[in-house]
Amino acid sequence: MLCVALGALFVTGCSELRAVRAVLDASPDEGAVPLRVEFHTSGSMYGASGPGTFALDFDDGTSLVQGDEFGVLIPHVYEHAEEYTARA
Repeated sequence: MLCVALGALFVTGCSELRAVRAVLDASPDEGAVPLRVEFHTSGSMYGASGPGTFALDFDDGTSLVQGDEFGVLIPHVYEHAEEYTARA
């Protein structure tokens, strides 16, 4: 069984972050390996300072995924049965 916990979503790229609403959802959040998880940032909104960038860390040793657009679907496959905390 694999479990994926979600950490905080941190947005960078602006000299000052103002009221950024950052939300990271994953589906499914558990299952047999290999497990394909789809991460969604659709509930996130930029603050008054405008767009920034984000980096998603899947917590399994793979490369970070970087982006600058909220509302996208980011798929990832977990190969090993462990507990992970994905963070962006």
